[in-house]
Amino acid sequence: MKLLQRLFFGLVVFIVLLIGVGFLLPKEWSVERKITIKAPPEQIHLYVSHLAKWQEWTDWTPEQDPTLQYTYEGPEEGVGATQRWTSERMGKGMLRIIRSDPSKGIGYELYFEEEALPTLGEITYQPNDEGTVVVWKDHGNLGNNPINRYFGIIIEYMLGKQFESGLAKLKQKVEPAVQ
Repeated sequence: MKLLQRLFFGLVVFIVLLIGVGFLLPKEWSVERKITIKAPPEQIHLYVSHLAKWQEWTDWTPEQDPTLQYTYEGPEEGVGATQRWTSERMGKGMLRIIRSDPSKGIGYELYFEEEALPTLGEITYQPNDEGTVVVWKDHGNLGNNPINRYFGIIIEYMLGKQFESGLAKLKQKVEPAVQ
């Protein structure tokens, strides 16, 4: 009986510690990756501001997830262009472009059905002597739930890999079109 009490007490202490540490983790998260593409911003913008073209260079494609289905609303590109998706793996969500400038990039809001707070993102262009540095950044708020804050620890790794892969594919798509 004493062993069972000790195990129960140990479990309670572990859960309290897990929750307590969760409150100490940051509420905010941010992921950023960049790549230099040998092309002017306007050429890159053709793929970035047109959400249907994201399937040509991001990792979020039906080839990666056969259950993924996209629908589009609003203008084909630029401010107001909206992409909705459903997927067994990624759930349901929406991405809407809120800023678009062919020389500077785009800003967007990203909503997942099960999340109350949006993720804000941007893909910006910084011309230099070698071409254009394309910077892809997402950031968000994990709220006050201490368990959600643990997600902030792994999001850098998970999303960072997808950004790196997407930017590399964007480079492969844009550079041959310019030359």
